[in-house]
Amino acid sequence: MDFNSYGRLTLVRDKIRNVISGPRIVERVVKAKVAVPLEENKGLESRIAEHFGHAPYFAIAEVSQQGYRLLEILENPMASEHGPGQLPRWLASLGVDTLVARGMGWRAVQYFNEMGVQVYRGATGTLREVLEALAGGRVEDREYEPREKWRGGGCGGD
Repeated sequence: MDFNSYGRLTLVRDKIRNVISGPRIVERVVKAKVAVPLEENKGLESRIAEHFGHAPYFAIAEVSQQGYRLLEILENPMASEHGPGQLPRWLASLGVDTLVARGMGWRAVQYFNEMGVQVYRGATGTLREVLEALAGGRVEDREYEPREKWRGGGCGGD
């Protein structure tokens, strides 16, 4: 499983030429280290946060075609205030290569793209639902406009 440039979860297939039997297709599964912003810390039943940058928690999980494994749920050290790019840099420093969020600013998406982190926006539901959808290849990047703009401190764009 790998992420292509169109933001869709797809299987990566390598064609291997065998001189005797001809071409074969071999599936190669790649694990993704995923971050998901959360409203609460209730394990897999936690609800995804509407505002990426001001989510109180982030789940960190490994996801592959075979399923997922929740590694940890961390408090967002910058939930109340942060500058542009701080959260993307923090998550990338944790080894995250994929982010599934509901709503997020264009600058945050740009920072993640520059760091090679794949972003999927527009997700809803619980952490369990998001991870199951990602493992099953049913997650697409969709623009999402939050019901309310963030009115607290912070960067205003992450």
